[in-house]
Amino acid sequence: MISCKKIFQMRKPIFFTLLSLASCTVIYDPKPKNIDGNADSDVDVEAPDVTEQDQEIDAPEEEIGPRCGDSHVDSGEECDDGNDVNDDGCNTSCTYSCHNSEDCDDGLECTDDSCETGTHRCLNEPSSSSTLCREQADYCDSAEYCDGTSLVCPEDLREENLYGVVSVSSGAFHACALLDTGVVRCWGNNASFELGDGTDRDSFSPVQVSGLSSDVTAIACGQYHTCALLSTGGVQCWGDNNFGQLGDGTEEKRTIPVNVQGLSSGVRSLSAGWAHTCAILNSGAVKCWGHNGYYQLGNGTTSNSSVPLNVTGLESGVASIFSGALQNCVLLETGAVMCWGENGSGQHGDGTTTDKPIPGEITTLSNNVSYIAGGMGYYSCALTRSGAVKCWGENSNGQLGDGTTTSSLLPVDVTGLSSGVISIAIGNTHSCAVLESGDVKCWGWNAYGQLGDGSRINRYTPSDVSSISDGTSISVGIWHACAILSSGEL
Repeated sequence: MISCKKIFQMRKPIFFTLLSLASCTVIYDPKPKNIDGNADSDVDVEAPDVTEQDQEIDAPEEEIGPRCGDSHVDSGEECDDGNDVNDDGCNTSCTYSCHNSEDCDDGLECTDDSCETGTHRCLNEPSSSSTLCREQADYCDSAEYCDGTSLVCPEDLREENLYGVVSVSSGAFHACALLDTGVVRCWGNNASFELGDGTDRDSFSPVQVSGLSSDVTAIACGQYHTCALLSTGGVQCWGDNNFGQLGDGTEEKRTIPVNVQGLSSGVRSLSAGWAHTCAILNSGAVKCWGHNGYYQLGNGTTSNSSVPLNVTGLESGVASIFSGALQNCVLLETGAVMCWGENGSGQHGDGTTTDKPIPGEITTLSNNVSYIAGGMGYYSCALTRSGAVKCWGENSNGQLGDGTTTSSLLPVDVTGLSSGVISIAIGNTHSCAVLESGDVKCWGWNAYGQLGDGSRINRYTPSDVSSISDGTSISVGIWHACAILSSGEL
């Protein structure tokens, strides 16, 4: 029996239950006091009498009913595997992971989706038709083939190679590729935002241009700026804009693409020079904008323009255009060739070094040219209708390919390329050509290995590029070259 008035001291608390035979309160006091209220360490304290009856008071049992997760399939549950894992056939909500193939659609074009009978698990297997994993499927960084055994795109391909490349354009120290998905990826120098990814960080691997998801049909790289032609016929540009070469009415650099004023539609082709840009309209007319210190805009003045201006005399009939560092040339539908802009090294090929304020016909080339190439240097090259290559202008590093370093004001034959060439491109001081066989040849300055022949020796005539036998087209920057292979790989 516990005395209701007894005060006792304990070293550890003990919990008590009120008994039916006692109606008192048990007080736990760590420092017992004597009768006058003072602490007294000499007070004897009797331990309470606790009987077996006191200890055997049972709490009422909790009544447990059916619940999800108890490994028993109860009423209202499709399944119950007793774990907390989803998508293993039975979700944590005690419902099947899938009932049919529609429940398993992962949104990827490179997989076959189905719901496994019996287990109710989703199966997302690589497509037996080897469908390309595409960017619009949010799967790979670039278009790559599923290998038939794994849904994971090969890491080495993702980082090092581009597939599905339609065209490539090279600037001074950057390059951009247009994929067959309509996406644009760029890499290289980015100090002027020429990669268009919203940063100024250089990139050693391709990065996607912001805002250009799937509707680009052509690209053109200038020295430090880039432009894209959209499927709508509109034009967007980004990068350096010191001379208005982006065409947006300002001279502000742009980290991501902006619209070119007045060219929201109706454009079919683009080209870009050092700091100017030109476009061919559906009507066959030409407009240019940007730097104009050497008559690059072709309107008879040397005033820069941050918006597109009409090129004098080219209101229709233009088939193609190329832009060099400070000049432009067009191939007309009639087969005639016209050039304008800077000509101090004879890069117009007309036998003079006179700059042209407006387009003038180059009679030495007319009616025999299928394509004209220009780059960041002071020379030009042409591909003839018979598949031969001719070059003219500055030749200090053998870039004309005639076996000499003598500049020429008139077109000269490139040694060994009298036929069979399907594509040409030129940079600052080196040139390249793709043959019908798929072989690639380059010539000119080679200090950085830009000729691709395994050496750093300048070549005054075309030299074979190592390890390429299935090239289809090529692009050349100041100190680099890029080739597209028949597989669509770059």
